[in-house]
Amino acid sequence: MSFSSSVTMVTGGTGQLGRVVVRRFAEAGSQVVVPYRTPGKWEELQAELGPLASRVDGLHADLIDEATVQRAVAQALARHGRIDHFLCLAGGFAGGRFLETGIDLWEQMLALNLRPTLLALHAVLPHLVERGSGRVVTVGARQAVEPSAGAPAYAASKAAVIVLTQ
Repeated sequence: MSFSSSVTMVTGGTGQLGRVVVRRFAEAGSQVVVPYRTPGKWEELQAELGPLASRVDGLHADLIDEATVQRAVAQALARHGRIDHFLCLAGGFAGGRFLETGIDLWEQMLALNLRPTLLALHAVLPHLVERGSGRVVTVGARQAVEPSAGAPAYAASKAAVIVLTQ
């Protein structure tokens, strides 16, 4: 599969995994769109990319807000005409045994892991279906299929991402 001249949108592109993915797509010739929440992390990514930064377009967006996600996808389409590859890497981790954590931790894990993927797919899939092409990648976690007692909220939120993707 060639990525040259393609348009790739990567949520979570300023995170640890996302930085590697953004770099690889840019090196392969793709124009990469990165929605970001924290301006400082976006600036770090730009500096880290060096000359490749010209292939990466940032959009300030809060991925747990539906209107912002819709707007980010619309802006990417307006700027680049299409999205060929959509990677949902945004997420977070918090551990804690079931009886030691409250509902707030469960809500936080769902908000950080499931909600951005759900909102992003709602925003981008109509475009991909209309075009009749495109690729979507979501990221689960090993704990979603082999959960441990130390992070059930995280495991459940990542399992939900896997089920949504299937």
